[in-house]
Amino acid sequence: MDMAVIPPFRFSCVEHGLYRSAHPTPRNYPFLRQLKLKTIVCFLSSLDPSLEAFAQAEKISLILVHVERSFEVLTLKHTDVAQFLDAIKPENLPLLVHCYDGATTTGLAVACFRKQQHFAVSFIIAEFCRYTRDFNMEPEENKFLDRFRYHVEFPFDGPDWLARRTAVHPPPTPAAAPSAASSVSNARVSITRSASVVENTISSLDVEALALAGADGVPR
Repeated sequence: MDMAVIPPFRFSCVEHGLYRSAHPTPRNYPFLRQLKLKTIVCFLSSLDPSLEAFAQAEKISLILVHVERSFEVLTLKHTDVAQFLDAIKPENLPLLVHCYDGATTTGLAVACFRKQQHFAVSFIIAEFCRYTRDFNMEPEENKFLDRFRYHVEFPFDGPDWLARRTAVHPPPTPAAAPSAASSVSNARVSITRSASVVENTISSLDVEALALAGADGVPR
């Protein structure tokens, strides 16, 4: 009898060939095998022996980014995220990134990746909140994202979404400030448009995730 194909908890497609999830367990390995992964980036304090055995059998490179697990303080550092970004190269794709629960640590790593892509902040925060327990971004997490700066040289021989990434630079000095009424109006339009973009983009990515999971293994 074939084993059920079950994706890891909080599994989702970030970009084609780039996936995120909580810590995979042995029952998730048949699903991961279908992804034909080349690399798994693990934000953990230590590697799980069963995951190591699976990766060795499937010839998948494991990259351990040492992050202590804590439910009270943020233990992720900017240098940890930099290791993840450095791993996103054509030769390492398809790639899965995960932490213990697939929420805060993985979410911040993906948020910093989106920042490298110059996504709107409203989109980045909405995507982050989609995977947290209370659908919220804490001030400490927001500060982490806001202060993240990292210069990385990006290859141009990979997928379009990889080639489009550029280094993060400080924003240019704004021109004359608009009136308060104009600012409020523009902000409302921007939020409405960003919300629509978030739903449309995430929905299109979920189509790929659902197709990979199959009808009986829909990730939620």
